[in-house]
Amino acid sequence: MNSPDDDGVIDTIPSRPLRKSVSTLAITQASQSYSLTARKIYNVLLFLAQEQPADTYEYSALLKDVVRLIDYSSRNYVALKDALRGMGSTLVEWESPAAGESTKWSMAPLLAGVDLVPINGTMTIVWSYGHNIRREILDPARFAKLSLLSLAKLRTVAALALYEICARYRDNPSKVTAKHPWRWWFEILRVEPGKRAKADPEYKFFKRDVLTPAVAEISALTELDITLVEFRAGRSVADLQFKVEVKEGSAKVDNKRLLEPVDLRLAELAGQLSVSLKDVEKLSDAYGEKAVFEALELLAKRVENQSLPQVNSRARWLGEVVARTVSNEIAARSSREKDADRDEGERSRLVSQQHREANLQKVWELFLSLDAEAQQMHRNNFEAHILFNKSDVFRKNWREQGQAGRIVGPLFKVHLCEELLGKHWDKLPLVEEQL
Repeated sequence: MNSPDDDGVIDTIPSRPLRKSVSTLAITQASQSYSLTARKIYNVLLFLAQEQPADTYEYSALLKDVVRLIDYSSRNYVALKDALRGMGSTLVEWESPAAGESTKWSMAPLLAGVDLVPINGTMTIVWSYGHNIRREILDPARFAKLSLLSLAKLRTVAALALYEICARYRDNPSKVTAKHPWRWWFEILRVEPGKRAKADPEYKFFKRDVLTPAVAEISALTELDITLVEFRAGRSVADLQFKVEVKEGSAKVDNKRLLEPVDLRLAELAGQLSVSLKDVEKLSDAYGEKAVFEALELLAKRVENQSLPQVNSRARWLGEVVARTVSNEIAARSSREKDADRDEGERSRLVSQQHREANLQKVWELFLSLDAEAQQMHRNNFEAHILFNKSDVFRKNWREQGQAGRIVGPLFKVHLCEELLGKHWDKLPLVEEQL
């Protein structure tokens, strides 16, 4: 593994590939949704475990290292923790993507145990694996070589799952994956493999909504160029395989990309002060991370001052300080900018609002044109990444009315826009120019 810096923190993506057992490349069943973040975390934890002593049964790593290695750009550490917890309760079934490559069938939770604990003031992940899969995944006899840099870049579950399988064949003389019925690939590339779909899938929609975007994403972002190969039975597509080529010159590319520092001080300081991350996240969303961190530092000094009365509700105290501070800053800034050109600002606001409304409408029309399976994938992503952190009112409205809910419906539409166009979707020109 690459050398850490003076603080023992990983500052580059290691050049050594992850050795992932061929028998764990294709997940055929999962007891619940298996998100992109969870899949990335699992791979990074596996890589880090393979670096630790062979006789170890419990493994550990700094949370900030794992966050950086999966290229996790969000500051929503509640979602990150939920992904870790979910891996302890998600049962999966694996098989090799090539017939006869492994005769073993395994079912196990992704992680046998996982804890997040502060060690020497730093959040640390401690985890273990099930006894029936531990040896095979940590020291596999037959494995695929996966680039951590490529895994970090990928942004969809389908692309990540397909990349892992295709990477198995990068050095194969045939340069093609095993051939399977298209419905086998349909299950393997889903967010919830093995869960019965509400409607029977159709190949043309599977190709349009899953296969084609995944192939394009892998070819654009990784060291592999892959091509879909179809086999027909009469007029219908029956089987699929993928041609795999390593891009020319990719072996010379320095995989040790410098990682941008990930600032976990907010989460760590909140934990030290016994303020829940949920409360901190709400304040960060409303007022910004900088203001919340400065208020946490004030709270730490307030708590240390024994001459002052005890703070009964630290979360409430924090919220009042942040709101008052930000309000004062806004008033001061408004005073400084009172001579700004208001007409130009109003014009820009109206144009932005028009773009926002047009993009919302076009993305919603695109969503309604998708088949049932693709729509469900978007709903699952919404539940896993957005709804879990909302109040019971939002969740109840979603359960009872779904995407038509008056409370949660607009939030779902905004999520679709962020998912399809990026977080600055409301600043983009009309969506026809983007899709």
